[in-house]
Amino acid sequence: MTTLFVYGSLKRGFSNQQWLEGQTFVGTAATAALYRMFDYGGFPALVLAAPLGVPGVCIRGELWEVEPVTLDRLDVLEGVPHGLYARAEIRLAGDRDRDRDRDPDRDHRPHYAIGYLYQKTVSAFPDVGDTWTPALDLAGLRSPERVNP
Repeated sequence: MTTLFVYGSLKRGFSNQQWLEGQTFVGTAATAALYRMFDYGGFPALVLAAPLGVPGVCIRGELWEVEPVTLDRLDVLEGVPHGLYARAEIRLAGDRDRDRDRDPDRDHRPHYAIGYLYQKTVSAFPDVGDTWTPALDLAGLRSPERVNP
């Protein structure tokens, strides 16, 4: 199983949530303040902020434990074979490993998760801040039944 960070249409209650059916929801999370998120025509485009010369923000999303076959299907959904998004390590906010022995009830999720970074230019896209909202989501445009990697 792989820990996956989702921040847009794959979140619970959004248009592509069905792609994570049968996987395990871990909880909500946020990235370290290294990223920016843009509206790519109804889908979120997460990018590293440093190459844009702007400060990063903590992007809010969800963590899921997913099987390898699910990641393969998500690669197709996200356009990885076409260079639209790339699967990458996403740094999460907080130091969840520090003080583990002193506070065993504390949330000890990993510092990194796998996620998808947009690979094209975002210069023409509006910045949407730290949260992808239902008002930004394009409902039901992509279906997992249409993808068989």
